[in-house]
Amino acid sequence: MGSNTRFPFLKLPSELRDEVYKLIVLRDFNPQLYTPVEGKELQTPPPFPPSESDPIDLSILRVNKQIHDEASWIFYTKTVFPVQILAKWSVDEHNDCDVEYKTPWEEIHYRYRDGKYYYIPSTNPDDIDFSTLEEACPRGMFKNFPLPNYRHLIRKIQINFYDQFQIYDHAILGIIPCPQRMRQRPDGTKILLFACERLESSLSCPGRERANIPEAEINVYVTAGKDILYAQYSNPSRVPREFIVNCRKGRHCLFREVIQTAYPLMNCLWKPKVNMCHYIERDFPGLVEETIGDCVKKSKGEGDWRRRLRLV
Repeated sequence: MGSNTRFPFLKLPSELRDEVYKLIVLRDFNPQLYTPVEGKELQTPPPFPPSESDPIDLSILRVNKQIHDEASWIFYTKTVFPVQILAKWSVDEHNDCDVEYKTPWEEIHYRYRDGKYYYIPSTNPDDIDFSTLEEACPRGMFKNFPLPNYRHLIRKIQINFYDQFQIYDHAILGIIPCPQRMRQRPDGTKILLFACERLESSLSCPGRERANIPEAEINVYVTAGKDILYAQYSNPSRVPREFIVNCRKGRHCLFREVIQTAYPLMNCLWKPKVNMCHYIERDFPGLVEETIGDCVKKSKGEGDWRRRLRLV
């Protein structure tokens, strides 16, 4: 045989070719779930994958049409595409919430303020003049991945939602004076509607059959001040009972808001499997089911959330 003889890859059984494609185009996109460490702080969330130092090599898709079609099928149907959503409540205003939304194909930052969604073209929203910002987000921002003719192949996504509280965790306990505490809290079920619409838009397409609706693993985390998370379990002899009682009330209110905020993620294009922050079920059994039931009743009176969301 000559030295230039090529291996007849396409003559291999399709099962073997699929195994080769998996070795080339697949990565373990599932970030490790983090848990509280010893002490009074939470661990830093895992880095958002995939790593820039270890990018996915999709050059095999350019070999020929047959390999392109077969490898694309493996890549899109077997990959768990990661989605990260971080909701950060304002330090100064209790009714402002910044949302950072990241997927492998786009990154968007917006602020929910007074019932409206403001697109922020930077991840540093300090000193922003909201009178000059457009409401919602320009529709032409999608990158070319995933291409429209491949979106119907996506079968699995993993949504990691981090609800980050700052001054409100103290205000709710009455630890420090907070005039804003007297004002009504915003409707938590509306905070993530814009992010939900963006993700739905990137996954929906005419070619997707009902049987191929993506599965979504939704992991809900809470990051907040150390007092509201841990003071309940401090040594009673060293902590006033009134503080512990107030802390528990604060935790109950905070966790209820977390569930309300995550609720829209459970009512989108995908089939949800929800893993709620373990603090909630541990400390308040039944709160998740109770809060979701209230959200369902409320949503029936308001109609489909997509009609209520103002988009540009």
